[in-house]
Amino acid sequence: MYLLLIALISCEKPEKETDRNTIYNQWVNYFDENNYKTYYHISSLAMKNNSNIIFSTFGCVDTSTIMFISNNDLINYDSNQFSLIDESFDFLCLESEKVMWYSNDLVIIHDKNAINCDYWSISDFNYPKQSSKYKKDSYNNIWLASIDGLKVFDGQNWESYYKGYTFRAICFDNEHNLYASTLPDFDEPGVILKYDYKTWDTLAICSGKAKWVPCMDFDNENNLWFGVLSRWAVTPKSGDGLYKYDGNNFTHFHIYNSELPSNSIIDIAIDEYNNKWIGTYSGGLAKLNNNEEWKIFNTDNTPMPFNSIEHIIVDNENNIWLAIQYYGLAKLME
Repeated sequence: MYLLLIALISCEKPEKETDRNTIYNQWVNYFDENNYKTYYHISSLAMKNNSNIIFSTFGCVDTSTIMFISNNDLINYDSNQFSLIDESFDFLCLESEKVMWYSNDLVIIHDKNAINCDYWSISDFNYPKQSSKYKKDSYNNIWLASIDGLKVFDGQNWESYYKGYTFRAICFDNEHNLYASTLPDFDEPGVILKYDYKTWDTLAICSGKAKWVPCMDFDNENNLWFGVLSRWAVTPKSGDGLYKYDGNNFTHFHIYNSELPSNSIIDIAIDEYNNKWIGTYSGGLAKLNNNEEWKIFNTDNTPMPFNSIEHIIVDNENNIWLAIQYYGLAKLME
């Protein structure tokens, strides 16, 4: 079973204002907007031990490293000494110049052959319903979304699926079924696959060439939410927006039928109250609650310096952690 996702029809929608002063009091930027040397690109964002933010960065001064938050300060990991910092990390050589550290709640991969911003990549195992490149299933197998298929490690051996295809994201529903999305070639559409540990099914096919799904998450009712990007461009009109799948039907939200500020969605996180936090290119951060009411956070009503949010994590105190493209880490305490 699968659905071919439809393309969009253009019309105009009104903008909605948000209380600027209130949001400013709830917002923290972990960089100095007036000092470009404090800027850094966040290539992956995760939660360590269910409470500590950890992320991989590529800074303006050509440094690629791991950073974390301690007492509201940014701290650099000594990236070559993980085993000394945290004895819970196990080490595994994946291939030449590519290694993996993993613990009960985190996996960190270092690939010297990757482009600079992807030397380091991190995923946590605390939020199985929110997609990332690496996940642990209910059998304690570690799954990797790679440029050569889906790979799974059972603690001793590796198995591969769909070799030759590039995968972007993995997540699990409330019944522990696996979902994986592809990063297609420019002349093909992306797909979402579902695996119940017996058979693989194609759940959805994107609406056109180079359209793909970078992010997925499941809400409290086990509805799948996902965004669709275009590989050709990341403007507010170039993606296909936001989808909800309830197991039978797809609901489509986009800039022409809702207050979604951009159709180019790069990440989504769902908090314990079932609010959907949506990171977009060129539209800032969007919040959608259970009543389908929208709240938009952008450069007009927050200290956010740029309207592109590439990664989102909700911590155990319901703070929203954001990776702002070109700048770095921010926190919203709504």
